[in-house]
Formats: sequence, C-alpha cells, structure tokens
Amino acid sequence: MERRGRRGRRTVLAFCRPRVDVRLSPDLSHERKIMNIFHAVWIFLLSLTAVEVLLAYVNASPALMLAALLGLSGLKAVAIIAWFMHLKFEHRLLRWVLFSPLLVLILALLALLPDAARAQCVMCKRTAEAQNAERREALNRGIALMAAPPMFVLAAILFRARRR
Repeated sequence: MERRGRRGRRTVLAFCRPRVDVRLSPDLSHERKIMNIFHAVWIFLLSLTAVEVLLAYVNASPALMLAALLGLSGLKAVAIIAWFMHLKFEHRLLRWVLFSPLLVLILALLALLPDAARAQCVMCKRTAEAQNAERREALNRGIALMAAPPMFVLAAILFRARRR
C-alpha cells in the first residue's frame, strides 16, 4: 500500500463549498421568529391575568365569576402547556395521554360547580365592600403594591426586547 503523504491520514475541512458550510442566517431568523411567538404568548398570558384581576372588581354573581375565572385559568394552562412546555411540537399520542385526564377533571369540575357557586368567594371585591372604607382602601393599596413589581419587570423586558 502506497501513501501519498500525510494528507491521507487527516480530515480536510472544505469551507464554502455547496452544502458544506454552516448557514447562520436561516438559523438566526428562525430563532427570532420563535422568540417573537414566545413573547406574544407571554403577553397573552399577562393580559389574561389582568382580566382575572379586573374580574375581582366586577359585581357579578359568584357562579358567573367562578365560571369565568375557571375558564380563564384553563385557557392559561393550555397556553403554558402548549408553548412553554413544547407540547405543541410533540406527537399526537402524548397530547392525548396528557389531555384525557384533563377532560375527566373538567367533567368533575362541572359536576361540582353548583355546590361551589353557593359558597362565598374569599377574595371578591364585594366581600371587601361589605367591610368599612378603611379595609377597602387597604385592599386597593395591597393590590397596587402586588401589581407594581410585575409591571416594572414587564416594562424592563419590553424595553430590552425592543432595543434588540
């Protein structure tokens, strides 16, 4: 066996040939699209949370409020599972395995909803309004204090995302 030199024993990299080089542009643009989708889902979840907080100020029947809050929470759970836990990209069988117990849970909740509607909501604004004005003012301050840090974090994230 004849050797032609050292070149036969080592790997030779051939950059810039067709289908050999690393393509960066499509990979980076794909990552940007995925991040935009995640930002949109995150803003959607934040808006659903804001709607849930605003529902506490509406004078609705406890049954209607409970149904609305359960529906919004379920919608948030589906969005989190689908996008942030990447279930949207999984096989259909895995989706059925995860969502079939959820269907049983929803049916059980619907069966128990009439009993839960008769109970008083502890965090309802109506309960706070039944108390004196001092407690109502304390509740409003507490809600504002709890909402301030997430709003600052949201503003910082959006500012940083727009700078990129």
